[in-house]
This record gives sequence, structure tokens and C-alpha cells, in this order.
Amino acid sequence: MTPAQPSLARNTLRGIAVSYGSAVITGAMQIATTAVVARMVAPRDFGILAMAQLGVRFAGYFSQFGVGSALVQKRDLSESDTAAAHLMAIAAGVLFTAAGLLLAPLGGAVFHSNDVVWVIRALAFTFLLTSFTVAPLSLLRRNLRFDAISAIDIASYVLGYAAPCLTLVWLGHGLWGLVAGNLGAVLVQWILLQSVQPVAWKWVREWEIYRGLLSYGSRISITGFLEYITSNIDTFVVGRYLGPKPLGLYTRAYNLAAVPMHMMSSAAARVLFPVFSRVQHDSVKLARTYKDTLTLLFVLTCPLGFALVPSAPHIVRLLLGPAWAEAALPLAVFGILAPFDMAVALPGIVLDATGTLNKKLYVRLATLMAAGTVIYLHRESGIVTIAWLMLGSCVLTFFGYHFLVVRQLGMSWSSALSPVLFGACTGAIPLVTIHFAIAFANLELLPALALEGSILILSYVLILVFSPFPMVNAALSRVLTALLGETRQVPENLRSRCLALQLLATARAEGGC
Repeated sequence: MTPAQPSLARNTLRGIAVSYGSAVITGAMQIATTAVVARMVAPRDFGILAMAQLGVRFAGYFSQFGVGSALVQKRDLSESDTAAAHLMAIAAGVLFTAAGLLLAPLGGAVFHSNDVVWVIRALAFTFLLTSFTVAPLSLLRRNLRFDAISAIDIASYVLGYAAPCLTLVWLGHGLWGLVAGNLGAVLVQWILLQSVQPVAWKWVREWEIYRGLLSYGSRISITGFLEYITSNIDTFVVGRYLGPKPLGLYTRAYNLAAVPMHMMSSAAARVLFPVFSRVQHDSVKLARTYKDTLTLLFVLTCPLGFALVPSAPHIVRLLLGPAWAEAALPLAVFGILAPFDMAVALPGIVLDATGTLNKKLYVRLATLMAAGTVIYLHRESGIVTIAWLMLGSCVLTFFGYHFLVVRQLGMSWSSALSPVLFGACTGAIPLVTIHFAIAFANLELLPALALEGSILILSYVLILVFSPFPMVNAALSRVLTALLGETRQVPENLRSRCLALQLLATARAEGGC
């Protein structure tokens, strides 16, 4: 292995650690903010916001022309490439902001609500604000500066979202407090990115540069657009046919289960996409990294997601309050969905990084048609039924992407299926244990949550320290070895696992990590 490879591995894992740390901090703040806001804002207001966001994010996948991903993926990047991408993103931001202001009444007609119109018009300015962040954020990702990205994410949430949102909600402006938080987060992110990674303005006349960026970016946009439609067709159906209150219940349940994992998957994507792009022509290394990452992803997320199934009523009562009791059943379903919803990003990243976009597009299109048809046929069956249908859609999409990667990298079928099977086995441990413990103990709210949390923590100790699965041990060993450096090989045994923190501290003291 060349000297650059261990450095890349350590930088990758350090980036994942920093990004996950940011995701955990931001997720915890988001849960705390939600717990406060949900007691002062009616489910209907959350539903109206979700309706407006559906239309805005619908257009958002085309509002940047995919130039950010093109900047990260491009092998040789020039100053003209960056300047052209910056100009394209800003031009698109202006165009889509104007379109949002003019076409907002269509959203009101679709969802039968005048309130949605003004919320869409307010949120349309996120197109303009976001356009200024595309180039600097992409350059930070390309250069693996994940510490700066993580710090900006945390500051944007605290200063841009939480502060204005909580202030306006406290003053009685519930819906507009939520809107202000969404706008404020993007505004603060733009200001901080300009101070950390300024991008020079430069007029680029070479059409070949624009065409090259658009060739890759347009396919990214189309695929992302289809992914968004598939992921949000349930939101549209619930809002259109069941109304704002059921939509508010549905989206809060989804956010409790999936948003923290979405944030972790986004954190991983920020790191893995530029790294996979760098090794896109080394199929052996890419296959090994993909398998190890997918295995650990399922092993880490399935226990947390599956534990939500028996714990959902207690979590809803604690975080949202008694008025949100109907959100417990969809939350239980989303607990099973969340690991697959997070895992689907990984094969998608590999396909993006290797430029395999056409086949990815076909899989997403087929999934969209199947999911859209089934959900539309059950459009008035209630939010729990729609949650189950979205679970099926997410699992189908994951396996579609996953088997594309397996074929492309020449992996065996056992390698393809084992990460999912290990994840299901590890997730079953807290699910079954919590279910029977709560059934027999019959505790009040806080003692029940304390028991459920203790079982979850003990499950992770059992899985990660005393893991009976050789594949999990091997993946952990390779990750620790990459993090510590090839000179510090970590065997697959318990004693070495327990010494890992001591070795890591030594490596940092020596400047090796």
C-alpha cells in the first residue's frame, strides 16, 4: 500500500467521525427543539409547512443543475470550472425563486389551502440563498474539510433555525416561526461558507466547461428528482387526500425516526462521495470498502431503528405530548424503515461516484411507478397503511441499487446479502427484549423509557464488543486498522478491541492520526 492510501483511509474515517459527531449534535438539538415546538404548534401548522416544503423541494432538485456534485466528482478541477459552476448555480437560484413566487397559487389549488400559497412564496427565497452556497460547500467536500462543514452545520442550526423559530413560536407565530427557521438556517450557512471558502466571481465564456458540468450534473438532478418524488409521494397523498392534521402527525412521526438517521447518512455521504470518486477505478478496494461500510451501517442503525417499534408510544408521549398519540403507530413502522432509508444512500453514492447514472435512473423510475401506483390505490387507507407501503418502497429501492453495485464490483451473492441479514439479527435483539420487558414490567413513562434505553445500550455493547458475527468483527478490525494506520494492525478479538482507544490516543499523541 502506498503512503497516500493509509492517509486517505485515516482522513476518510476522521471525516466520518467528525461528520457523525456533527449529525449527533444537530440531531439532538433538533429533537429538543421539536419537543418544545410541538407543544406550542398545532399538528395542522406542521402539515401546512410540509405541504409547502413538498413543492419547494420538488423544484429544488433542478434549482442547482447538479453542478455541486459535478465539482466534487470531476477528476481535474480548474478555476474556470469552479467559476462556471458558481455562475450556473446563482442563475438557477434567481430563476427558481421567481418561479416559486409566481407559481405558488398552484400549491394552494393542489392542497386546497390558501395558507400554503404564502408559505411557498416565503420558502422560495431558499433557492436564491442556497445558490450562493453550492460552490463553496462543494469545494469543502472535495478537499475533505469536514471539520469546517460540521462546524457550519451546527452553527447554522443553532443561530439560523433554532433561535428565530423558538422566538417566534414563543410569541405566538407558530407557522411563521417554522418558516423563519428554514430561511434562517440557509442564510447563516451562506454567510459562514463565504467566510471559510470564498469563491471568486469570474465570467467564463467557454461553453465546453458549462456543457461538461451539465452533462454529469443534469443526470444527478434527474435521478435526485426521481428519488425525491419516490420518497415524498406519501407526503403528497396524505396532504392531498387526508388533510393537514393527518399530514402533521405523519411527518412528525417520520422525522422522529428517520431525520436523525438521514442526518447521519448525509454526514457519511459528504465524506464517502468524494472518497469513492477518488478510488472509482480500483474496484477491489471499492468493493471491500463498500461491504465493510454497509455492514457497519446496518449493524449500527438496525438496533436503534427496531427499538422504536415497542418504544414508540412512550417516545411520542415524552417528545411530542399527548395530543400526538396517533403518531405512535406510524413511528413504529418508520423505525423499521429508517435503517433502509439510510442505507439506500450508500449504493447510490457508489453509483454516483463511478458515474453509473443511467442504470440508477432506471431503477428509481421503476420504483417510482410501482410505489406511486400502490400508494395511490390506498390513498384513503390511513397514515399507518401508507407508512407500511413506504417501507416496502424503500426496501425495494435499496435492493435495486445494491444489486447494481454488486454486479458492477463483481461481489458474490453472500457478500451482497450478509450485511442486511446481520443488521436484521442485531436489530431483533433490542426489539424482542424491549417488547417482553415492557409487557412484563408495566412501568410508568419515565421508568419505562429508562429501561428501554438501558436495553438498547446493552444491546450495542453485546453487538460491538462481544459480537458473535465474524463478518462484523472483520469489518470493525479493518476500520480500526485504517484509522490507526497499517503499522498498528488490530486483530479480530475482544482484547484488541478494548485496547483500541488506548492505541488511538497514542497515535494522536504521535501525530499519526
